[in-house]
Order: sequence, then structure tokens, then C-alpha cells
Amino acid sequence: MRKKEKCDFLLEQFRLNLAKKDFIRAGIVRNKITVKIMKNLYDLEVKYWNLSLILFYHHERQFLELAKSYFRLKELLKTTKEKLQALSNGIFAIILAKYDNEQNDLLFRTLENEKKLLEQLPIFRQLLTLLTTKELIEWPLNEQMLNELNKFKFIGVVDNEQNNLINLLKDKVIEHNIRVVAEYYNRISTKRLSTFLSINIDETESYISRMVTDKEIFARINRLDGIVRFKENEYENKILNSWKSDTDKLLDLVDLSCHQIHKEMVINKSRKGKKSKN
Repeated sequence: MRKKEKCDFLLEQFRLNLAKKDFIRAGIVRNKITVKIMKNLYDLEVKYWNLSLILFYHHERQFLELAKSYFRLKELLKTTKEKLQALSNGIFAIILAKYDNEQNDLLFRTLENEKKLLEQLPIFRQLLTLLTTKELIEWPLNEQMLNELNKFKFIGVVDNEQNNLINLLKDKVIEHNIRVVAEYYNRISTKRLSTFLSINIDETESYISRMVTDKEIFARINRLDGIVRFKENEYENKILNSWKSDTDKLLDLVDLSCHQIHKEMVINKSRKGKKSKN
């Protein structure tokens, strides 16, 4: 069987499994198709990524993989309008993805590498800038941004429940604000933190608890005193080990410097010896 026929057959299996909502089998079939094989099969590759959108959205809301699919489609699509649509969908998917190093890196790279197209998407450029800056984001966002984002729907994904996307965005903004506060505060009162986040104390504790469970931040809540602590307690052994590590690094640098100085002295001495012989 030729490569094109084989890919076409597997993609049809992929589509049928998605239609039956058998996402496990759909994922298995998808893994049998490599992008390398479809390198010169434009139509099939576009179909592959469009089907991937459905899989990643409907199966456990895999927003990071969804974003990657949109970005790949952006590279394949030919018209500027289609590219802008794919890019805006990809950006929104990254923002809704679970926070980790890969997601954060993708946010920064998108803002840096897509400057030309982002000029035509000012709302999404502003949103990316806010989420890549270590400053608190005021919620609700300004009226113009909210009006545009309220109209947003993921393209290529059939779902009648996309109305809660703005609520998911709100969650991501609040989580961003908590990470910003954690960068600047070791301890803060729950009441003060709630004021920063523009939510009540119970919601604040709920967000922090979820982020700690997902290992996005370190935090401990003292409900009796109403204090949130973002820094681990440092015990004597840990402090001493840290000092020892710093001392070892300093001694290594001193040793390296002495070695380099000795090396230069030997080279200079050798050059002087050659000049005196001449």
C-alpha cells in the first residue's frame, strides 16, 4: 500500500473513532501516523491536524497539545485570514493550558516570534504581554478586551459548551496573580491577598489549595492567623548546606583563577625566553 493510501486509510479510522467519541482508540490510531510521512501530502496533513483539534479539545481538554495543533495549522494554511484565526486560537489555548515550564516558554516564544501577525491581533498581543509580565492583572479586564474575548470560539471544534471559556480565562488570570504575589511576598495576610485578587477569602484559599496540589507553587495557609506563607521554612541543616555550597563554588572560582594566572605566567615566560635567544 502506498504511503498516501495508508495515511488516508488511517485518517479515516481516526475520524470514525472521533465520531464515535472513542478517544482512546482515536489516540492510538493517531500515533500510527507520523508527520514525517505526510511531509509532502498537504491535504492529508491539514486533515490530520484538524482531526487532532477535535481529539485534544474533547478528550480531557488537552489545551497545550491543542495550541500546538493550531500553530502547526497556521504554518500550513495559505491565506493571512486563516493564519490569524489559527494563531488567535492557538494563543487562547496556551493561556488555558496548565501552567508549567513548557507552557510558559511557549507564551514567551509566541509573543517574540509572531510580532508581525500579532500587530493585526492587538487584543491577543495585549493578553500575551499581560501574562508574560510579573505584574498583577486587574480583573475584570478592560471593556474592549472583554467584549472581544466574550465572542471567542475555538474554530474546528464542535462544542455547545464554549460559553465558559471566559471563566477559564478568569481562573488563569487569578492564578497568574497568585504567582506574582508569591514572587514578591514570603508571607501575606489572606485578607490582603484577597484584595489583590479581587475575590473573597474562601475563593482565595480554594485557588491556592488547587495550585499547591498541582505543584505550581509552594504555599501554606494558617487559617487561625489568616496568613499565607509562600516560602518554605529554612532549618539549620538546610542553611548550612546552602552556605557550604556557596563556599565550594567560591573556592572553585578562586582555584580556576589561580590556574589561569599560572598558565598566563608560563606562556609569557616562554615568549620572553624565545625573544632573548633571538
